Amino acid sequence: LVAITSITATLSLVAPTAAVAAPPYQTTVSYLSGKFVSGKYLAGFSAGSKDFGMSIEALLQLNAGGHDLAKLGSKAQYLLNTKSVVGDVVARTGYVFNTDANQTLNVGLAGKYLFVSRALEVPAEYLQYQIFKELKTRIAADGTVYGATNDFDYAWVALGLNAYLEHTLANKVIQKLITRQNTDGGFSSYGTASSADATGLALQALSLRRWFGNATEDKARSTAIGKALSYVRKTDSGDSHIESDYGYDVNGTAYVAMGLKAAGKLEEAKPYRLWLKSKLASTGGFTVPWSSGSADVMATSQAYVPLIAKSYLDLLTD
Repeated sequence: LVAITSITATLSLVAPTAAVAAPPYQTTVSYLSGKFVSGKYLAGFSAGSKDFGMSIEALLQLNAGGHDLAKLGSKAQYLLNTKSVVGDVVARTGYVFNTDANQTLNVGLAGKYLFVSRALEVPAEYLQYQIFKELKTRIAADGTVYGATNDFDYAWVALGLNAYLEHTLANKVIQKLITRQNTDGGFSSYGTASSADATGLALQALSLRRWFGNATEDKARSTAIGKALSYVRKTDSGDSHIESDYGYDVNGTAYVAMGLKAAGKLEEAKPYRLWLKSKLASTGGFTVPWSSGSADVMATSQAYVPLIAKSYLDLLTD
C-alpha cells in the first residue's frame, strides 16, 4: 500500500502535460471497475466467493483501459500485493495454492499472477520472487510443469516466466507445450480436446519472444503457431466468432482475437473485434447467451483488451 501511495504522490508532483485521449469504450471500463466488491475483487460464480484468476485478469482489462497502478489502487494492492491473499509460501495458503492435502501450487494461477504483476509494474518484488521460486520447483528439466492440468496452465506459466524475465526457463515450458499440441493444431483447456480459448492463449505464449531458442526450437515454435492459426480459422463459426455448446462464446472469441493479434495477424483479428463490439450492452459490459441482454462480468473480465485491438502481450513494457 505504501508503494501505491508513493506512486500516487509522485504522480501528483509531475508538471501537467498535454492531455492524452483515453482508450475507447470507457463505459466498458467503468462497468468492469464498478463490479469489484469493496473495491477489491470480482464476485465469483457462487455467492460470497472470490474468483482470484478472473479478478486479476480483469486488472489487465482495466489497465488497457487507462487505469494505471495508482488508479487501480486497492484493487491492485489487495489482489497482487497482499501475501495472505496471493499466497504465503510458508503457510501454503492463499489463492495460488490448492486446497488439497499437500497444499500444492496452482501453477496456472501462479503464472498468471506473475504476468499480471509485471504487466502492471507492481513493485512487490519480494512476493513475486517467492511465487516464482515456488513455481520453479514445479518445472522439470524437459519443461514439464508438474501440477498443470491443461494447456491453459502451460501457457500462463510460460507467459508469467517470460514477463518475469526468466526467458530460458520459459522457453523450456514453451517447447513442452508444443509437444502437447493436438493433431488438429489446437490446444486444450479441459480434458484433451482442442478449444478456441486455450489455443488463443497458447498463441500469445508462443508469440512472446518467438526467436529466443536455438534454430530447431524457433522453427518448432513457428510451426506450432502456423498449426494453431489453422485451427482457429477452422473453428470460426463463419461469422467471425466462436460458438460453444451454450451459444456464442465471447470469451473464446476474445482469446482468439488476442491470439491472432499476438501472432501478427491484426487484420484477421479485426472482424472478431467488430463482432465483440456488437455484443456490448448499454451498460458497457458484454452480453452472453444466458444473460437476456444484460452484461456479464466474467465475459467482460476477459474481452476488453481485444476490443481495442490489443493482446495481453501489448500490455508488457519490457
